Amino acid sequence: MRIHSVKNAFVYTKNGFEKQDFLYSEDSGTFVDKACSSEGDESWDASGCYVIPGLCDIHLHGADGADFSDGDPDALLTIASWEARHGTTAFCPASMTVDKETILKAMDSARLFTKNVKEGKYQDGSLSELLGVYMEGPFISKKKCGAQDPVNVKAPSFEFLQQAQQASGGLIRFCVTAPEGDGAISFIRKAASLGIKICIGHTDCDYEKAHEAFSNGACELTHTFNAMAPMLHRAPGPVAAAAFGNAYAELIADGIHVHNAMIAMTFRMFGPDRVILISDSMRAAGLKDGAYTLGGQKVNVKGNEARLDNGVLAGSVSCLYSCLRNSVLNAKVPLHDAVTAASVNPRRQCGADTSFLGSGNKATFLVLSAPEAGLKIKRIVMRGKDISPFN
Repeated sequence: MRIHSVKNAFVYTKNGFEKQDFLYSEDSGTFVDKACSSEGDESWDASGCYVIPGLCDIHLHGADGADFSDGDPDALLTIASWEARHGTTAFCPASMTVDKETILKAMDSARLFTKNVKEGKYQDGSLSELLGVYMEGPFISKKKCGAQDPVNVKAPSFEFLQQAQQASGGLIRFCVTAPEGDGAISFIRKAASLGIKICIGHTDCDYEKAHEAFSNGACELTHTFNAMAPMLHRAPGPVAAAAFGNAYAELIADGIHVHNAMIAMTFRMFGPDRVILISDSMRAAGLKDGAYTLGGQKVNVKGNEARLDNGVLAGSVSCLYSCLRNSVLNAKVPLHDAVTAASVNPRRQCGADTSFLGSGNKATFLVLSAPEAGLKIKRIVMRGKDISPFN
């Protein structure tokens, strides 16, 4: 059994970073007990570096030219490969407000992709793990549809949700809903009873309606501040309702969708245990400037921004690691808090294992330089295999 020994690293723990050594097996893909080896077959000094759990992006549409709404398992293969190489080792692909057939086809592609992974049909062993599906639309508000196509907006339908869940093979973990829609509160109660996390987003609702939604089972804000009523002193809106409703707050922390001061404020208002960093990336992530599509609409990408022809932001072209890095370096969020929001919290919301290190746990982690050294990725290890882009 090939054992790797990592020494002198600052390792993420629940209570902070602790300097410690650890071992992991390349063969089993797990962390191993120190009794297995005193040195390991390969030893490397991680002095000054920070070891964190692999990142988990629960809200992304695509990357590297592929989109979940393409409805093709190969598109998910492309996304899973690209995400892993950029430090996102687990993800939930997000659908768009498109026609019903396209949504169901996308859901079926997630089922097929998961089936192919389990059957070992993909030779690439360094794929990001699909933890579930994020259903964004069509149960949203036309007044706050953002980059979603208003033509395909529908009133909340539990029957439609059940059809989508069946098509996905039970993979839907999140469903976005505007609580002011007809029958929305009843829909939220029913969906929550199935264990699906209802996210309030693309909504023009006020504080009172959002509070009612959170009181009836909703538990998360979709890309907080974006595509929702603002938080004002006499009209606090859904953000304040989520803060008081013990809900999670998703945050696109690329420095474009939300001002860095607001990123810092969100961590203070919700606390690091209730913030979830997301990328909301679209197919142009990783590609050059140009014209692309998202949910059937043209998107113009220039630099770090993706916009519709009317100027509306249309997702991002960032990866979750970039959002983590911006949160720490520019929004001045403590590294431990940012890692909690980019790894532990999203996995918890998915119902996935959040344990890290410990004998037998998956050896999936990132090694980063210190914030003062730019917080750069030094290594990406997935299930015991070094998949760093420079290898």
